[in-house]
Amino acid sequence: MAKDMLEAVLNAENECKQREADAKVKAEKDIQQAKNDCAELLKASKAEAEAAAEARLEKAKADGEAQIKKAISEAESKCAKISENAEKNRTGVIKNAVNYLIG
Repeated sequence: MAKDMLEAVLNAENECKQREADAKVKAEKDIQQAKNDCAELLKASKAEAEAAAEARLEKAKADGEAQIKKAISEAESKCAKISENAEKNRTGVIKNAVNYLIG
C-alpha cells in the first residue's frame, strides 16, 4: 500500500512536470505567434499609412495644378484687359504728348 501511494505521488509529480514542460512549450509558441502577428499588423498598418499618404499627396498635386491653371487664366485675362485699355488710350496719349510738345 505504501508502495502504491509512493508510485501515485511519483506519477503525479511526473505528470505535473510534463504539464509544466507542455505549458512552457505552448507559452513559447504563443509568444512567437504574438510576435509574428504583431509584425504582420505593423507591416499592414505601414502599407496602409503609405497608401493613404500617397493618395493625399496625389490629391494635393491635383489641387495645386488646378489652382495654378486658375491663377494663370486670371492673370492672362487681366493682362488682356490691360493691353486692351493701353491700346484704346494710346492714340489719345500720343495726341496729348504731341500737343504738349507743339503747344
